[in-house]
Amino acid sequence: MKHIIDKRNFYLMLSLYLGQDIAYKHGFTGTSDDVKEKEQEWISNQWEMLYELGVFNEVVESVEWFSEVLTKGMIDSDDDMPQTEALVEQTKTIILAYGVALVQKLLMNEKIALLGEVVVE
Repeated sequence: MKHIIDKRNFYLMLSLYLGQDIAYKHGFTGTSDDVKEKEQEWISNQWEMLYELGVFNEVVESVEWFSEVLTKGMIDSDDDMPQTEALVEQTKTIILAYGVALVQKLLMNEKIALLGEVVVE
């Protein structure tokens, strides 16, 4: 059961605004309006906490660095496919969402702990 909850929470954390839709599209049943509201509040609080503790900015910086690797190719080659700016931006958004959701999963499963204190209202 914990695995299912982890998976749903991971999907929820992939997007501040679309997490519930992502979970639904991946087989989780829809929720009542009350539960949706509570989940949206939880998602927002988690993102805010990660932002306030600087984790979000670390993930953003890592995404920037990784996008440079993607843009220039992982291996120098004359036949590297050119990357369009739009594709790079989409990739960065996807990686950012994954990074934030992964950090939250690690926190929830007590694999990592964050230093600092944030009060999220």
